[in-house]
Amino acid sequence: MNKDLHRIKNFADQAVQRMKKSLEENGCQNTAEQNDHSYTKLENNTPTSMNDHSYSKNTPECADKPHDNLSPAYRFNLDNLDFHLKVRDMTQDHQNMLKHYVQLMAVKDRVNCEHLPDNSQIGNLVDVANNEFLPNADDISGLREDIINLTATLLVNHLKCFKVFEGTIVQHPQHTFSKEMKEKSCVGFLPFNENKTSEMIDVLKYLHKFVPGHREEEEIMNEEIRDDTSAGMRTIPCGGDQLSVERLRSAHSARFDGDTPEERLEGVIAMVEDFHEKMNFLQVIMDKFYATSSAREQGTLYQLRNVINRRNVVKTVSQDYHADSSFIDLVTDCHVITAAMEHFNLEEVNSTSDRIPADIETADVPTKKRLLLHLAAEVVDKYFLNSLNESIVRIEDRDDKDRQNDDKIFKLRH
Repeated sequence: MNKDLHRIKNFADQAVQRMKKSLEENGCQNTAEQNDHSYTKLENNTPTSMNDHSYSKNTPECADKPHDNLSPAYRFNLDNLDFHLKVRDMTQDHQNMLKHYVQLMAVKDRVNCEHLPDNSQIGNLVDVANNEFLPNADDISGLREDIINLTATLLVNHLKCFKVFEGTIVQHPQHTFSKEMKEKSCVGFLPFNENKTSEMIDVLKYLHKFVPGHREEEEIMNEEIRDDTSAGMRTIPCGGDQLSVERLRSAHSARFDGDTPEERLEGVIAMVEDFHEKMNFLQVIMDKFYATSSAREQGTLYQLRNVINRRNVVKTVSQDYHADSSFIDLVTDCHVITAAMEHFNLEEVNSTSDRIPADIETADVPTKKRLLLHLAAEVVDKYFLNSLNESIVRIEDRDDKDRQNDDKIFKLRH
């Protein structure tokens, strides 16, 4: 097993090196004299006071170019990965082992944002009204449209009378960068324990090798030519869950007294990722609707779990996330299909409905799509969002009151 992990680690190192080389080759070209640290340097040919370590600073020359020509950045994500190895024949020297690793992912920015300014704030938080963080009528209407599209997809996939609408809507929600976001990322392992600050420092030191603009140890040790005031590392974000970010910040604090930015590991900054957002959402569902005491109550999650013999479904989602996620998706789909069958008076999934015209097959795609979304909207508004209009009116009334209230911001006093 250790050999396999070592092989995976070597593969991850090679993948990150290839990514770094690719970024170097795709960056803005600089005709000025370059050394080994001239990675993604965006200088022009005019005289400048910037030295060889001034990386990724957009000059007017490069700012006028299309952002697709700028070298995209990348980021790191990490999380702990623990293996509990149980021995069959236990002796004094042969005991169970708990192996700790750090799972590392390097993600190249699929959507290039290098053309956006990063040298000043875009606004003052004090001037932002509190209701800007709450859903308004447009947000709720957009949510309704998304639910209608998902419902229409379920109707087409599971009800025979809706098969005539196949091909009229996309199966998955699309956005501007859907194609880019489908690309895979590089994944590897590091043999370090996230619970130990000293080993988290080793993780940061390993990641620091891939930070554009970092200086090698030989250059740092030579104090005669070292210039810390103009060292131009480009900081790379490293994301993780709340606990991982806490470990990263502890490692940074332990190196706070370093003499150089490299010794302080300033090239990598920690940021929180919503890794477990869906798992936490599923846990809320299980806590509210899943109870082993409801085995005889028809329609409850535990009764349905027993009916279809999903014995791998458990109340604690972290114990078997995929089993619980698949089960909740299945139950949700079944509720939607059941509501649609009741609404359209269908006795079974193969029944026909008089709500669908017989000559709909000869209609063009836009006409089919409009009818499908109209029928799906009836189901959504009747069974799932029957209080939507009331919510919109309530939010609009609240917005009107907020506009009349001058004290919209909670001022922070020291």
